[in-house]
Amino acid sequence: MNTIAIDCRMLNCSGIGSFLKGILPNLLKHRHNKWLLIGDPAQLEKYRSANVEILNCSIPIFSIKELFSFPVKYVNRCSAFFTPNYNIPMGIKIPVYATIHDTVYLDIPGLTSKVGTLIRTQYLRLAISRANHIFTVSNFSANRILHHFPTIKPPTVCYNGVASTLAEANAEKLPQELSAKPYFIYVGNIKPHKGLSTLLQAFENLSDKATLVIVGSKDNFRTSDKTISRQLSDADKSSNIIFTGHVSDGLLKALITNAAALIQPSRYEGFGLPPLEAMQLGTPAIISDIEVFKELYSDFPVTFFKTGDADSLSHAIKNFIPCRIKIPGNLSDKYTYDHSAKIIYSIIEQESGSDSDSYSITNNNPYNQATT
Repeated sequence: MNTIAIDCRMLNCSGIGSFLKGILPNLLKHRHNKWLLIGDPAQLEKYRSANVEILNCSIPIFSIKELFSFPVKYVNRCSAFFTPNYNIPMGIKIPVYATIHDTVYLDIPGLTSKVGTLIRTQYLRLAISRANHIFTVSNFSANRILHHFPTIKPPTVCYNGVASTLAEANAEKLPQELSAKPYFIYVGNIKPHKGLSTLLQAFENLSDKATLVIVGSKDNFRTSDKTISRQLSDADKSSNIIFTGHVSDGLLKALITNAAALIQPSRYEGFGLPPLEAMQLGTPAIISDIEVFKELYSDFPVTFFKTGDADSLSHAIKNFIPCRIKIPGNLSDKYTYDHSAKIIYSIIEQESGSDSDSYSITNNNPYNQATT
């Protein structure tokens, strides 16, 4: 029986955490394997079973400690190691399978410092040189990886899917101020490539003020960017722009379900989940015409606007006719974590192959009793 180790330390992070939460239960369905989940036992306890062991590890990702103090002794007793990101600790001698979701820090200058960009580039190079196989979440990302690292074996694409936590959540009651009027919704953050500045400018341009719901806390959208700071300050004073604060899965489901449309104004994405989640709930989406969105959503009922063009977005909002959409029948066929997990598992199974040590990875190890 083979044992596959999975780095689960990012389970509760947005983005990569959503990807991991989606594929993890589908990987664990393969019960003729043993699985070693590495991360916070409190978060991972629900996955424990006869063939699933948990190894306690709280070492931060992309840290010096990770490079040299990761529990590789126990990982190397397994037959393969899978990480949902491109951070790979030193000393792993078994086949490694890594995921590169995007190359945004290489494609968009200024998202981080020059030193930060250099560090991320080195981590990417390290992952590409050490991984037996690279996975990514779109053809766009695969092409960008090959653009920056043209000599590598092409990555395998395994799309994101609709998060079961949102689809299965019980929708909560809408806040009173939203229950009697139409509104548009934005789910994202303030990073420049997310296009929030374009969105806020578009709403400023509208003569008939529409209501915009921004999921998140106003404090979490503070930034040193003077333009966005001014826009956010104006938004804070506007009765037509509402910040929700932290929301539960149930309230997020209700907010998206009852919105006139979800707006995703991104300038860059490796995938971009919110439009997919909106369509799964019957809510249409207004999205930028970036390359990856054209790849993912051209066959679905979405409205495109010109990327970075606030006037184009204002026009799309002004002329948008609110409606519920019929959930596309091929949506769940194309974007499902079960399918992506099968792709990942089949490649690991084919390439790693060797039998793992039958020795219990965690129960007999003092390392598992302490926070690392």
